[in-house]
Amino acid sequence: MVLWILHWLGYWVDFYCIIPEPVGGMLFEYFWIILSIAGFTIAIIEFMNNRIFSIYLGGFAVLSALFGMVTDWIGSMYNSLYFL
Repeated sequence: MVLWILHWLGYWVDFYCIIPEPVGGMLFEYFWIILSIAGFTIAIIEFMNNRIFSIYLGGFAVLSALFGMVTDWIGSMYNSLYFL
């Protein structure tokens, strides 16, 4: 939970824009991946207690991970076109 709060606070106050771009991109992507993995792990653990809630939680974790991968893919396309 602390990592999630720090990640969103960093996003809201433009912390990722203040630091150099390669470092900010790396931190943002790794935080996103770690949070998606944590959400999916918690969904697996929660499956024993409340199955319907765990399905929603796992679905949101998977969608978040897919969204992160798509934004990373689009960002890398922009960087490759920028240098042409």
